[in-house]
Amino acid sequence: PEEGEEGAEAVWDGKTYLIFDYSLAKNAWKNLFIDSETALYVDLGSQANFYFSVQDNGNGTFRIFGADKNPKYNPTDFPNSFLGIEMTTDADGNTKVSDIINPMLDPDVATPGSNEFYIDWAFVSKENYEAQQVKMAQYLAAVALGNAIERAEANNIDVAAEKAVYNNTNSTKEELEAATAAVNGKIANNVENLYLPENPLDMDADYVMNTTFDTNEGWSTTTGSQVVSGRTGTVPHSRVSFTSRWPKCQRVCTISAWLPSATVVKALTFI
Repeated sequence: PEEGEEGAEAVWDGKTYLIFDYSLAKNAWKNLFIDSETALYVDLGSQANFYFSVQDNGNGTFRIFGADKNPKYNPTDFPNSFLGIEMTTDADGNTKVSDIINPMLDPDVATPGSNEFYIDWAFVSKENYEAQQVKMAQYLAAVALGNAIERAEANNIDVAAEKAVYNNTNSTKEELEAATAAVNGKIANNVENLYLPENPLDMDADYVMNTTFDTNEGWSTTTGSQVVSGRTGTVPHSRVSFTSRWPKCQRVCTISAWLPSATVVKALTFI
């Protein structure tokens, strides 16, 4: 019998799944649903595309995609499209991993080395997941330390002690982070000794995040004000201070007015 027939019980078709996750905003378990080609949410209301299918890769990993039962986001309308995350790499070799899941990633359009998709999933127990998260945090801390050591050695700074921590596979996340802080401190001291007021270092080059102030990233404010792209028209004047910190330095940006054409001033102070 089919679901919906009088007296019939719902029969699983063997391929269609509902996925639930805990919504912090709703304080409840909610259905996952596909809202658009780039958006996936976990607080289902009246949206229609909340069915999923799972493809077994045969090696302990799986791929998840919108099921046939979805009116729009299904394999017919979006073939070879899977849930996953995206990692991009710019011309300078800096990588950025998306912190959101994209519901429609097609591996055929990925570009190795610059725009890569991670669409293979593994199902694990809660205990195994938590253990993996600890290992991942340790790995990321080791990567950060390795990058700091590379910068220090490029400037002939002695970081032998910190390198020993890096090479020790039993180093904890806390030990790796402490070593990274020590290396960054040595780099900062080296910078201060190399540059004088009459020959200042351009801190924007390597030490300042978001120097163009295109967004709020890297800046903090005590007023709640935000950068708004493309702002036009006349608005009331406001005086706002933004501060961004890095080791031993700080910058302050004061915006005297929100105007179509404005000047942003930064001040660098060693602290």
